[in-house]
Amino acid sequence: MNTATSYDSLSPRHRAFVDAYLDRGFNATEAYRSVYGCKTETAKANGHRLLTNADVRAAVTERLDAAAMDATETLARLSRVARNVGSDYLRADGTYDLDRLLSDGQADAIRCVKFDAQGRALVELHDAQAALRTLARVHGLFAPKKVEVTGMTDVSPERLADLRAKMKERAVRLADEG
Repeated sequence: MNTATSYDSLSPRHRAFVDAYLDRGFNATEAYRSVYGCKTETAKANGHRLLTNADVRAAVTERLDAAAMDATETLARLSRVARNVGSDYLRADGTYDLDRLLSDGQADAIRCVKFDAQGRALVELHDAQAALRTLARVHGLFAPKKVEVTGMTDVSPERLADLRAKMKERAVRLADEG
């Protein structure tokens, strides 16, 4: 069985271009210039031209697909954030122990890291409540409850249509708030 990929079939420079293109935020000009060391005008034209090459395009798509997060991984990461382990890493001075967070595999919990004037890492964690709300929506916990209405046999079709419209408006409003 041949497991060669589009990326593997590229020349070393084309592989370097694909890597640089992905690393530089999909900037073909910068990617081309970093690999070939040329002027911006040349890099702009040739970077674009290289992206029209079917093999290079396939390699970019292949690398993006390989890096993409599937639904299971997305839910697992959201779950780790929702569990908010931050208090386990909180120091007495109110800062988080960045080294321990990273070594314990809790990088998903980190929203950003800044450094103060003394060079201490100031870690901000993702919002656990927001992660919980997202997980609850994914699992249908905010779905409107079904209510059976009885005893309204003498309601006119117009009144029934009006009631349905109001219920639909309320459901949309609740979904937006959720």
